Amino acid sequence: MSDKPNKPRSKSDRERAAKMRSAYTNPYRTTSAAERRIAQQRIEERELAKTEEGRAKLRDQKRQRRADEIEETPQNVIEEALRHPTKFVTEGELREQYNHVIVDIRSMAVLAAGLIVVLFVLAFVLPR
Repeated sequence: MSDKPNKPRSKSDRERAAKMRSAYTNPYRTTSAAERRIAQQRIEERELAKTEEGRAKLRDQKRQRRADEIEETPQNVIEEALRHPTKFVTEGELREQYNHVIVDIRSMAVLAAGLIVVLFVLAFVLPR
């Protein structure tokens, strides 16, 4: 895990991160969904900025984004939620809901054991 706290990222940070990802992992220079979303947001902002009403709406959106970025869940609220979960699940309910997982794990174990046995048999038979 990183030592950095999860800070809200600005729009320019998101744009820079999207460009960095595409520069290193995209040899064909196609655009990612994040880049298309950012481009679409820019187009919408330009359209809104053409009218006074649109500029007021943009200012309100920016204020709201800043307010959302500043809001954080206090540590005591998180600790309280962890101490007192809202739903209790019994072992029986878990077994009922995840029975297919247990069946799949058992079948994988049988398959793995069978393959190991086949490998041992082949190890004794083939060298002769």
